[in-house]
Amino acid sequence: MANELDTPGSSIDARKSHRASRASSVGRWWTLQRRTGNPFLPVLLLAAALVLLVGSQTAGVLAERFNLNRAWDGQAEAFDQSKRLRRQLDGIATETARLARRGNQNAAKVVAELSKLGITIDPDAKPAPIPE
Repeated sequence: MANELDTPGSSIDARKSHRASRASSVGRWWTLQRRTGNPFLPVLLLAAALVLLVGSQTAGVLAERFNLNRAWDGQAEAFDQSKRLRRQLDGIATETARLARRGNQNAAKVVAELSKLGITIDPDAKPAPIPE
């Protein structure tokens, strides 16, 4: 008695039949899952997507914070230099105004030019506090 699988071409037919029954059982399982409305898989996928979204946003914000702190620290020296320069410039302007008040012609010309530009100098004013 010959086995059904021994005949030519029947082995391919048997594999196709097995695949079809397997696909049919997977299809039935999927249909059953959809009919019963089991929310586990959709909720799991939604939760995973939410965790990934929050994680990537957090990583981006932390990286941006690190870059901003690094930029702030990089500007600290330039800010200190600008404060020193401002103090020096205020001192020079105050002394120039005092010289102009005492009658120095060159200092009077400088003060006059500065006032044309809208810059007024009070030689009696205390130096303004420099913001930190």
